[in-house]
Amino acid sequence: IKNELFGPVGVAQYKQYADDIYDSGAHLLSIIADILDLSKVEAGKFDLNETEIQVPELCRSVIHIVKGRADEAGITLIRRLPENPPYLLADPRSLKQMLLNLMSNAIKFTTSGGTVDLVASIGADGGFQFDIRDTGVGISAENFDRVLSPFGQVDTAHARDHQGTGLGLPLVKAFIEMHGGRIEIVSEVDEGTTVSLFFPPERTRTS
Repeated sequence: IKNELFGPVGVAQYKQYADDIYDSGAHLLSIIADILDLSKVEAGKFDLNETEIQVPELCRSVIHIVKGRADEAGITLIRRLPENPPYLLADPRSLKQMLLNLMSNAIKFTTSGGTVDLVASIGADGGFQFDIRDTGVGISAENFDRVLSPFGQVDTAHARDHQGTGLGLPLVKAFIEMHGGRIEIVSEVDEGTTVSLFFPPERTRTS
């Protein structure tokens, strides 16, 4: 009887252990991948395999990947796209990684009940622009350079609760600059953050 009563509890505990091991392993692989990619970029050995990308499909895929994490955190995801957008000439792998890194960061630093927006638009110069907006804890202006530097992290209570590698934003910066674009951050503490990626107009393809 004792085994029958406590057996299910043991199974649940073992499942939790397995889940923790899986999460830790996935996190470690992510760290290794970021380090390797950043090292390749800095050594000039990361090649862009460019193709014409359907931005709506890309954004749907990114939202799908991070949705589970957002749901667990009680965060609403919003996707905004231009009507009949042109193609974007870019490296699919690095572009997707840029958006995933930014969306993951936004979710990580937004509290339950908040929102994270993924907005794609065409700028006044004809270039693609991606804005990742959150209602999270925000970053003070004096820390912008720090978070864009490899292994740089902001020392706040919320940040300490969500320790990362400090490689996500620097990798995004490296990738967007390889595409001839730039990254911008607009943020206020306790008000949220918007990280924008700007692609040059020559990467816009109408057919």
